[in-house]
Amino acid sequence: MPGTRDRRSRRRSAPRRSLRFSFVLPFVVPALCLTGLWGHTAAGLLDERIQLQTDADRDSAVARPAQAVLTALQNERRATAVWQAKHSRAAR
Repeated sequence: MPGTRDRRSRRRSAPRRSLRFSFVLPFVVPALCLTGLWGHTAAGLLDERIQLQTDADRDSAVARPAQAVLTALQNERRATAVWQAKHSRAAR
């Protein structure tokens, strides 16, 4: 049975990994995974920071004109209250 012996020798003659490779591989794979996770997290945080800055800029652009409108409304309310107080005394 020469064919059987040839099959066995082919399996055994497969290239073996070096001892260094066997020790390094368990550290390299998790290191690469953690590096990818760090990159993904950093990109997410950077995107969130940019979004917050954009929202803050938009809010400040809207708040300035709104503050002027609110101040004008408050002045009008005061003037109306004074006017109503004067007219209610005259009616008595």
